[in-house]
Amino acid sequence: MLGFKGIRVDDPDEVAGAWEKAFSSDRPVVYEAIVDAEVPPMPPHIFFDQAKSITRALYCGDPAAAEIIRHSFAELVEEYIPHR
Repeated sequence: MLGFKGIRVDDPDEVAGAWEKAFSSDRPVVYEAIVDAEVPPMPPHIFFDQAKSITRALYCGDPAAAEIIRHSFAELVEEYIPHR
């Protein structure tokens, strides 16, 4: 209707290819990424005080707090452990 190209990604293996399509498009793109609601969007580098504040906020009312914290911690640990 407006001439946008729509790209929807729900598989992590398709992300790179979808971005390539978006950047090489000859028109504006709407890029929709389906993500796990239990994994909060985190900046690539987070300071300890920020992590502490996020954790405190989650425990004060989010019913999925334990799962969100578990995913976030796993991502943090993966940054510091060499991949095999």
